[in-house]
Amino acid sequence: MSYLPSTSSLLRSPMANKVVCVQGKERIAPNPPQFGIGGLVPAPQDSGRTSSHSTEHLGSYERGPPLAVDLPKPIFSGSPMWHDSGDVLLHVHDRGTEYKFRVHQFILSMHSLVFRDMFQLGTQSKQNVLVNDLPVIPLMDPVEDVCFLLSAFYNGIEDIRESHDLDAALAVLRLSHKYQAERLYKAVLGLLLESWPLNRTDYFTMHPEQRQRVASSIKLIKTARAIQCPALLPTAFYELATIPTEQWTEHEENLLASLSSEDLRSLFLGKKRMLNRYKVFTSKLLDEHSPNPYGNCRCCNRRQIILKLRAELGVAFLDGTPDLEKSSALRSFGDIGCVKCVNCEGWLFSLLRALEVDIWENIPVDFNLYRVEKVEYASLRRCRAFR
Repeated sequence: MSYLPSTSSLLRSPMANKVVCVQGKERIAPNPPQFGIGGLVPAPQDSGRTSSHSTEHLGSYERGPPLAVDLPKPIFSGSPMWHDSGDVLLHVHDRGTEYKFRVHQFILSMHSLVFRDMFQLGTQSKQNVLVNDLPVIPLMDPVEDVCFLLSAFYNGIEDIRESHDLDAALAVLRLSHKYQAERLYKAVLGLLLESWPLNRTDYFTMHPEQRQRVASSIKLIKTARAIQCPALLPTAFYELATIPTEQWTEHEENLLASLSSEDLRSLFLGKKRMLNRYKVFTSKLLDEHSPNPYGNCRCCNRRQIILKLRAELGVAFLDGTPDLEKSSALRSFGDIGCVKCVNCEGWLFSLLRALEVDIWENIPVDFNLYRVEKVEYASLRRCRAFR
């Protein structure tokens, strides 16, 4: 669920400018902030002064004289975006509009090391901007991301888990990393790894339709690169490489162009290297020095089995898609009529298994990715995948 209303749905009430007293002098105060659905508060734009919001203020309160500005109650009770009992205002400047969130310092401090340090430093300053005695913290993040983060701070990530909202999960992952909310970061990371698992068995127990996520995998790669989280990269790159390009939509093709040149190069090189692994594998099948561990069989023609297997795997070369499902599908050995005994069936199974394991375990190498530690390949309890 998104807590951000559209611009047209924000409910505004025109209010006249008021004369207020600031340090013994009269000045015209800007229109008080208006409140919208979900507690979002678009702040007024004051053309008479230059905005002081910048990334330089991250980590401390914005300095300046205290302002006496009325804060009317929101039209809708907007928890967790607005709390009447809140003791801090978050100012978010996004796409030319400012929004206010009234929240609790102890909630922010409980989750985030950055906010905790910010408040400790802020109490030592006597020149912080105050609105009705509330300190103001400027944030330069997208307003949607801030909404998702506050929702996670107050309500946890169950809404994300149940709704499978990838944009919400990635937003919380980015900001929990930025503001050092370690527990929340690990929780969301674990949720994403359930849908893009490093464990091969976990991945292939997912329904095939859940592994056709071009746009989602691209978004995941961009976020993982931004926060330097290598564990999210291998499966996302593999998924992009194994989806035939003719199945991509125009939107997905355009989205692919948003990847960095380095990632695009890694994607195309990785796909080529994976196809080469098929080629090397099939070229060795007819090698007479590759013994059948189950011994010679009189009822099955080993050469005929290998030729049939090579023909089936050759589809991968023609399609240009190194899809492990092509080898997995061959496990219905009834499709290979030349397999007539249990021993040869076991031998063929071992060949396919070796191919699958080799391709999967070399994803980081083929795509020039950071080599993820083996312990990170451990099986995870899987939920329904993000789309």
